[in-house]
Amino acid sequence: MKKKIAIIGAGIAGLTLANLIKKYTDHEFMVYEREESLSLEEGYGIQLATNSIKILNQIHFNKINDEKIFHPKTIDFYSIQNEKICDLNLSKFNSVEAKYTTLQRSNLIEFLKEDIYTQHLRFGKKIKEVSELKDKVLIKFDDNTNDLVDFVIAADGIFSNTRSFFEKKKNLVGMFWGNQAKKYIESIDIKDHLILTSSHPSPLSVYLGFNGCNHFQLCNEYMLKNHKKTIDWQTYDPNE
Repeated sequence: MKKKIAIIGAGIAGLTLANLIKKYTDHEFMVYEREESLSLEEGYGIQLATNSIKILNQIHFNKINDEKIFHPKTIDFYSIQNEKICDLNLSKFNSVEAKYTTLQRSNLIEFLKEDIYTQHLRFGKKIKEVSELKDKVLIKFDDNTNDLVDFVIAADGIFSNTRSFFEKKKNLVGMFWGNQAKKYIESIDIKDHLILTSSHPSPLSVYLGFNGCNHFQLCNEYMLKNHKKTIDWQTYDPNE
């Protein structure tokens, strides 16, 4: 049965999913983005492992202009003292169909938006309210528009504003390291969470605020204060 789907967030995840839905299903869908446009500035680079490439190849990423991508042969790992620790031979993970790839994030967004930009993408859509209505989900936006859908997919980041309407979680801790990460803070309802910021812990900026920020200690103090289990950061398992 044909369904109606709302995808919240026009980042890499949201746009990739939209392309896959368009290719493999006949479901009706719309991508809603809170910003007024897609950021297509050159920006920072991203790295895509082979599994990511296999997924993207399903929507013809393998036909992207070769001048826009690069296939590194190795990755070198360095300590904060700029001493080489080891290197990783990426050829072990590569295949003819899928190779470890680096590219500008803007080039990937440009590729992903190509087939959905006109008919399946709406900008300036910030969610105001979500409610259930006769086995469907009614989404109300700040611009006084609404949509009635069968499914809502939250693809608007780790601290998803959309998921907060469904989960109602409180007392989360967010650590935002570096200027790029800090840009996401404005999209978070921070009144019920602890938000910690510093410079990025890379060799070039670790001494600009990250060293001595004590984020892990501050996190555990906040967890204790709110009667939550603290984290042993030396043996932390994100799956627990």
